[in-house]
Amino acid sequence: MDFCTVETASGKVRGLVSSGVRQFKGVPYGASTAGENRFQRPKSPIPWGGVRDCFGYGPVSPQVPSDMGNDYARLIQFDLNVAVGGMSEDCLHLNIWTPGTRCEEKRAVLFSIHGGGFAIGSGNSPMYDGAKLSSFGDVVVVAVTHRLASFGYLNLADLDPSGPWTDAGAAGMLDLVAALEWVRDNIGNFGGDPGRVMIFGQSGGGWKVSALLGMPAARGLFHRAAVQSGSLLTHLPRAGGAQVADAFIKKLGLSATTLGDIQHLPWSRLLAAQTEVGAHAFSPVLDGVNFITDPFHPQAPLESNDVPLIVSTTLDDAGLFFDNFPMTEHDLKTMLVAGYGAKAGALLALYRQLFPAKSPYLLYAQIVTDSGFRRFAHAQAERKADRLGALAPGVRSVSTGIGSWCRRCIASQPCGTCLCLPLDWTPHRGRRRRSPRSVLDSRPGPPGRVWCVHRPRHGPCPPQR
Repeated sequence: MDFCTVETASGKVRGLVSSGVRQFKGVPYGASTAGENRFQRPKSPIPWGGVRDCFGYGPVSPQVPSDMGNDYARLIQFDLNVAVGGMSEDCLHLNIWTPGTRCEEKRAVLFSIHGGGFAIGSGNSPMYDGAKLSSFGDVVVVAVTHRLASFGYLNLADLDPSGPWTDAGAAGMLDLVAALEWVRDNIGNFGGDPGRVMIFGQSGGGWKVSALLGMPAARGLFHRAAVQSGSLLTHLPRAGGAQVADAFIKKLGLSATTLGDIQHLPWSRLLAAQTEVGAHAFSPVLDGVNFITDPFHPQAPLESNDVPLIVSTTLDDAGLFFDNFPMTEHDLKTMLVAGYGAKAGALLALYRQLFPAKSPYLLYAQIVTDSGFRRFAHAQAERKADRLGALAPGVRSVSTGIGSWCRRCIASQPCGTCLCLPLDWTPHRGRRRRSPRSVLDSRPGPPGRVWCVHRPRHGPCPPQR
């Protein structure tokens, strides 16, 4: 093991070299978001003198860990969300893995955005460790941590229009923009090419990628994108965001006239109120300032016309929502009736005809996946293709199957190829496959090409609920 030092715009950082990969963890890309910076646009990091050691992960946005009694949460280590780095509002940090730090090397940059909806998770999770991916792909990997839930998506502007809350409903996404700006300005010193940045994210990370694709402030900061089981079509309307914010401040004992006090409360009180309201109730607000239109409704965004896009799902994405593995055929019928009413019988008959040997649990997961994750993925890909077709006739989506290696490796899992699980079998966990340089090389492809990647056998899409 050795050490390495790199100059950034804010000061020098020192990382570790392990197995030929230079690793920098907890590199600040913004100042603390506490106090007067709470619910505001991210500020630049405070410069430091000397050399800053970046050997360990930085704090993550305040959140409540997943229940360790949930088998699925433990399987994907969501019960450890806050175990690495601790919690703090000083949470704007990057983790960087690179094979070399010479400026002339100009490697492609993979910018990883973590899952967990807009509410939980961090770039510190073991499933986002970028060492293996950096090594075998000869790329620079960047994982980001940013504000979540009420700390990042609280629509205070409609409760107090005269207050300093213009960006409160989009602060978490503005953090990601700031991180991408940091990459543009600094990644060259880490051996990366700021002109070849690919953003990608899984589940909630896919939602954030979808949002960035339609965000004017993010335009030009990335050049490729991939959405993994997280196709976001619309944002939270202002009225809905205001309703959530109103419930939240009432839990804090505040009103529109005392709203200024919210910047002086300890973050633990905000987290307690957020937990009572429900962390997943908070998401980016279509505020007309940071988000002018919905990301992919009714069409794909103009802001990312020239960005090639991969859209993907897994076979049993929805398996994360339930863990009743012993589900019987009777249980399956009951749940389908509850969800689809009179169409349940025909739906079950159709899927059973196509997948006669599949367990009731996995068949239900597949049906729910097709009606949600997969339907949204197809809509996103088709709208991107339609947008491109208007600009370049003949350009359409290309549909392919998820790799058989993924299905073989995960076949023994009771939850199938559910959301998050395939991340543990991707190349950064040691499964060597085709280098991502083929996706990210310097030769430009057709502008804005779109791929739709999904499970190999496309069953019927159930009716909308």
